[in-house]
Amino acid sequence: MRTAILHIGMHKTGSTSIQKTLESREWDKHHFVRVGGSNHSPLLRALFDSRAMEGNLVEKGHAREDIPGLIALWRRQLDAEFRTLEKPTIVLSAEVLPELSTPRIEAIRDYLMARVDNIRVVGYARMPVGLIQSDMQQKIRSGHLRNFKVPRQHYRTQFEKFDKIFGAENVELIKFDRNSLDQGDVVTDFARRIGLALTSEDIIHRNSSLSLEAVAVLYARNKFGVDLPGSPVRKLLPNRIVKSLEALGSTKFQLSSRALQPALDEMSEDIDWLENRFGQSMRDMQSDHSGGISSEKELLTVADAQVDAVRSLLIAELGNQPQARSAVAESLYQLQFLHVQRQAIADERKKRRVTRAVSP
Repeated sequence: MRTAILHIGMHKTGSTSIQKTLESREWDKHHFVRVGGSNHSPLLRALFDSRAMEGNLVEKGHAREDIPGLIALWRRQLDAEFRTLEKPTIVLSAEVLPELSTPRIEAIRDYLMARVDNIRVVGYARMPVGLIQSDMQQKIRSGHLRNFKVPRQHYRTQFEKFDKIFGAENVELIKFDRNSLDQGDVVTDFARRIGLALTSEDIIHRNSSLSLEAVAVLYARNKFGVDLPGSPVRKLLPNRIVKSLEALGSTKFQLSSRALQPALDEMSEDIDWLENRFGQSMRDMQSDHSGGISSEKELLTVADAQVDAVRSLLIAELGNQPQARSAVAESLYQLQFLHVQRQAIADERKKRRVTRAVSP
């Protein structure tokens, strides 16, 4: 008997830590798919929703004409892993799955059922306030949020289809809460549920939260920065730049109840559905302390206060160049980039003023 475990996230529930831990070595009775990286979202989207995935692959540096060949390669590699598998359990982890349409997920089910005897779906649901705040932080740190918009989440749209496609008896949804998780840790909890014994040394934790100060400066970058042709800045934003900001500030990023309430009101029926699915309360407390962010103006005020700290990071980074000649060249390049960036920002502002002037 072979079982496929389909870990479906959701986003901001420790998926990266689960993926990195399972990828870290081979296990006696569990095989973690090795095709396309530890996060199988790009793999499954490419194989079963290729048109939607094409733009993402181009953004990651793949030439558009090479993408069909890459997808065909991934298909052959995944087929080979299933064909040669001798372990009783194979694991796929893709937090993008709740975002896919029912026909796409049915296609994934059919692919798996042709190769295994049964499928188990495991997912974690985070309570709305924590989820909204983490999702907004992630959108800012990845460079995708340029306007202050509190995201909405739709639990029923994301999860109900799995009950219908795989059968509710094969779908395990767990409340993402330290008090509900085994040893308060999602990696330990997931491993136990799929029959995998881990030691504390096995577990790899990734994607720690950023401070309010770090989130604020990244939002300012998103809002006022301009991507230049050929500039690698946006591509680097989710990793190197974010990593350099991990030590900036210490205030927790939280939204005020005034910012959260409209989103929670829109999500009310979804939260009711989730509570019925779990049989327990899934409403967490809203933040209403003095540090809760209510508006773009407040977030940018925090960013304004970080000017000296960010300049210090830049100076420290320039100082990491050991050779004087290279340091001179690198510093002049940064100066040149700064002048070009300022001109691009000025041009963008002028274009926006013209657009507003001619708009009815």
